[in-house]
Amino acid sequence: MHSARAVRIHRSANALDRGLCGGVGMTAVPLPAKTVSNAAVNLLSRSRCGIWPGMGFGMLFFGLVFMGGWAAAVAGLVYAVVVLVRIWPRDWVRRHGHPAVRLLVPTPAYLRLDVVLAVAALLGDLWLVSAAIVFGSDGIFTEDWMGYPGMTDPSGQGYQAGAVSALRTTAWWTSGIAALCRCWSTAGVQVCVLPLAASWIGSFDTYYT
Repeated sequence: MHSARAVRIHRSANALDRGLCGGVGMTAVPLPAKTVSNAAVNLLSRSRCGIWPGMGFGMLFFGLVFMGGWAAAVAGLVYAVVVLVRIWPRDWVRRHGHPAVRLLVPTPAYLRLDVVLAVAALLGDLWLVSAAIVFGSDGIFTEDWMGYPGMTDPSGQGYQAGAVSALRTTAWWTSGIAALCRCWSTAGVQVCVLPLAASWIGSFDTYYT
């Protein structure tokens, strides 16, 4: 009886040892509400204590984009507005040529606006994707490169499907608006980036699959 008890104590000590590196939040307490600060703390913890080197760098990248990408996207959008004001309405459409060409082929100044908008849209897309990954990595996604996922989030069963749907809906709406405004580069970015990101996030392993 005494030896059986010693074995149980030894096993408990080993389990505690194994949990030290990524076991933040291993006690059976409910998870707090997801906030930007909690996500940042989890990212820093994972970057310091990873199972293998590539894991920390991946989450660190998405964490940095999540925390600073919105500012870059807003700056790009503001610059696009400045360019639009400068070219309106003098360089809105071509003045010579076939009507179809004048409608479909942008002027050099309008093409510059389109490129600026495409860059701003790309930065915004990266921020959206990073937000979906950062919040999903806390109790929902169980991909190895994300590190220790924490305790299961009881309210996160529909998170993956909701994130995929939101990214695809954003892609179709923004690409449609860009096409109506003859911003072909911006429309192409939105059609390519967000649907591919949605498919990628939809392939993640989760606690519920």
